[in-house]
Amino acid sequence: MNDSSYSKFFPLVLAAIITSAQAGITTFAEYHLGEDGSFLPIKDSSGNDYHYTSVSGNENLIAATEGVTAIASTSYIQSGNGGYFNGPFADLTTDNFAVGIYVRAAAKPEIQTHVLTLGRFEGALRISLNVSGWEATIEQGEDEFMVPIPNVVIGTPAAFAADAWVHLAVIRHNGETTFYLDGVAQGDAETLTIPVHSNLGHLTINPGGAASFTGDIDEMRVLTFTPEETSADIMTALLGIDSDGDGLFDDFEQRIIDADAGDLITSLADVLPGDNFDGDDLTNLGEQQGVTDPADPLDPPAPPTDEFALLAFWDFDDNSDTAAAVDLIAGYSGVLQGAVYTENLGGRSGNAGDFGLDFGVSAANQNMVVESQEFLDAINATTGDDRMAVSFWQKNTATGNSTSFWFDTIDSVRGMQAHLPWGNGNIFYDHRINNTATNYNRLTGAAPGDLVWTEWNHFLFIKEGTRKELWINGVQGLTNTAPGFTTAISALYLGSYPSGANSLQGVLDDFAIFNKAPSEEKIASLAAGVSPLELVGGAPDPLEITKIRQEGDLVTLIWNSNELATYAVKYSFDMIDWGADLDDSVAADPGSETSFQFNLSTYGLQNEDVLFFRVEKQ
Repeated sequence: MNDSSYSKFFPLVLAAIITSAQAGITTFAEYHLGEDGSFLPIKDSSGNDYHYTSVSGNENLIAATEGVTAIASTSYIQSGNGGYFNGPFADLTTDNFAVGIYVRAAAKPEIQTHVLTLGRFEGALRISLNVSGWEATIEQGEDEFMVPIPNVVIGTPAAFAADAWVHLAVIRHNGETTFYLDGVAQGDAETLTIPVHSNLGHLTINPGGAASFTGDIDEMRVLTFTPEETSADIMTALLGIDSDGDGLFDDFEQRIIDADAGDLITSLADVLPGDNFDGDDLTNLGEQQGVTDPADPLDPPAPPTDEFALLAFWDFDDNSDTAAAVDLIAGYSGVLQGAVYTENLGGRSGNAGDFGLDFGVSAANQNMVVESQEFLDAINATTGDDRMAVSFWQKNTATGNSTSFWFDTIDSVRGMQAHLPWGNGNIFYDHRINNTATNYNRLTGAAPGDLVWTEWNHFLFIKEGTRKELWINGVQGLTNTAPGFTTAISALYLGSYPSGANSLQGVLDDFAIFNKAPSEEKIASLAAGVSPLELVGGAPDPLEITKIRQEGDLVTLIWNSNELATYAVKYSFDMIDWGADLDDSVAADPGSETSFQFNLSTYGLQNEDVLFFRVEKQ
């Protein structure tokens, strides 16, 4: 697929790694916590993609925008009885790293609560609020039975003050681990225990899903550095210091200072929050608040294109590979798991050469799965623009609990899916959103009274901004006003849940994914049977014989072809009866044309005055 056929979108991710003013200090991960796009899921803005991928009890997590916040921050997260987990810190070095976070709590808890952990069990490295105050610990490891050995306290617990923002940090520097409160070391360093990280990093909850921290969190940073760095410089980078008080972090300003060694911007005083260094649509302060690159005019990216594009299209007419179905736009392969091609004439049109995808009569383990990274990039680009449309034809053989399509997410929540219908006869259309207990928005209702499920019907699902609609056979049906997508689609399943449950009992055909809603005219065309390819000007040339050559009894036919296809070559004396085959299994030649040669005498046709030939795709 040509890149121009869809608008790439990289939501809220910097194009380069953030570095501090000290060349030897690098940001491993950074979480602005509450800023745009960083609530669900929590995004790492460093460009390294260390995102927290899952959330528990998110109805108790609030992105607050008013009140006292940490330095240069416009929002923070209020947490209670919930938290984030699956932070990917497994490849964080076990020496010469640091982690810091701003926190605020109204009162000390009766039991220990966890602000953050980086590791397994109770956390290989942990910062908590204990009955005695703020505390940091390191896990010592496991015994021979894989049982965790109790944590070692780092230094001494720090004093607690209610309703006050503090910065908590742990620095592991040349084998010594030290706990800090507001940049001041709390007691002696721990020298014996080596932290063991994993992909189980947690925020405001422990790895067991309990001991939730109730309070506010903001601006978490994880750094790595060279052994020669000083603790003071490391702490400056952790704190997000704003030395000149202009609202910009020092290390953020340093990125602008370092962007062009030949310009006149050489100090913090030269970087102004209201300037626009890279000449895009955001000021320097806007870049910091929007988590975008102040030195890259392409970050933030350009607004989504208004060009209507077809991202993927399966017509299921090429049954040469019984284990897969290949999309006609970019060659995305859908793996068939229980689903099979229909017989010829089994597709929506009923014409020769039209096949569909049959999910059988069972209600389980029949689907098609698409999960190539190229496909996911295309889908996440359009959901990142908060828009997508899905079009297909369906004919049921039964109407029990079933799923027609399911875009899964990295945390196994419904990215976008439909039941057509569920066992109660109703239609359900869900998509993933932020900030709800169930993590998805539902559009549901009864099917039209004249809908016959055992006949072919056209369905079009639209999600574009607040617009969420289902069109059935060209008529707008269910609709509501819906919140935005959450990105990070991880797979597409046709015909079932990701688990294989609730399989469709019926046939799908002409499954298409668009980057935006079609116009009403295009919707009517789709419902009338026009190919999605024709809507975007990408329909293949009609199958036709382009050349006929004859040398004596030797005849050569040439036609435009798809190299994955198989063709039947037929002849007729009157263009009415086409029952006679010359060959019904001609494999397409490589390229865009196929050549077929035969001898008239082989078929007893050498003395005929008039013959007609026809090619059909099998």
